[in-house]
Amino acid sequence: MIKRIFQAQHNSKQNRVAHRILYLKIKNKVRLYFQIVLLYLQIQKVSTKKNLSKLSLQMSNAVVKFKLQEEINLYKVVLTCKIRQINQMLFKVNTFLIQRCKRLQKQIKFQMYQKKFNLDSTVKGRRWFKTKSQMILIFFSSTKIFYF
Repeated sequence: MIKRIFQAQHNSKQNRVAHRILYLKIKNKVRLYFQIVLLYLQIQKVSTKKNLSKLSLQMSNAVVKFKLQEEINLYKVVLTCKIRQINQMLFKVNTFLIQRCKRLQKQIKFQMYQKKFNLDSTVKGRRWFKTKSQMILIFFSSTKIFYF
């Protein structure tokens, strides 16, 4: 007898966390079921038609709330997945737009230098050389070499 009690206590200590998690998961469902049952019992006890209609409305509202909570939980899961997908897509679009803006800025700078120094449209290439004090931009034109 003492061994059985000791084993039961040991098992309950081991499974206490699991029982608590299960309790928290089904707590709302059990509450709604009890509300429905209590309303049903009150309907059986009531004799007047007015009270009966009020209690039947309350019971139907409780059932509707339960169904709505189930649907809301499903929609929450779906929406979180969709939000994650949208965030990933937005991150990809943002990185693409940032890269595109950088490319456009470089093209605009190059076109401004072309207009400023009346370079031909047939520029063969350009190179950037870093020095300690400044950046040197060299354009190789068909006729001249410009240093900035």
